[in-house]
Amino acid sequence: LLRDHRALYFDKERDLLAFPISVYEINESENLKAPVQPSYRGGTFHGFYVYDINSDKGLRLKGRISSLFSDGRLMGQSKRILRINETLYTCSEYLIKANDIDDLEENGLLEMPLK
Repeated sequence: LLRDHRALYFDKERDLLAFPISVYEINESENLKAPVQPSYRGGTFHGFYVYDINSDKGLRLKGRISSLFSDGRLMGQSKRILRINETLYTCSEYLIKANDIDDLEENGLLEMPLK
C-alpha cells in the first residue's frame, strides 16, 4: 500500500477490507547481541490480510491468505485482491488463488512458471 494505493481492497457490500502484506519479526536472540540495530528474521508471512469491518464491532481480522507455493516457496510479491461472486481472488507475481469469501478456504490455484 505504501507504493500502490490500488492494492487496497474495500468491499462495502460485504463489509470487507483487505491488503497485501509481508510480516517480519524481530529476532530476539540477535537483538541481545546488538540492540542498536534490530535484526529481523526472513518474512514470517507473505500474502493478504482480510478484515471484517462493521460499524458496531469495528475492525476484526477475518483471516489471512498466503502467497506461498505449496512447498513453502514465495510466489513473488503479493499484488491484488478482487471478488467475483462468492470468491476472493488473490494475485501475486506467479500465483492466482481462489478462496471462499465466507471462510477463506482455498478453492483452487493457478501457478505460473518462474522465469
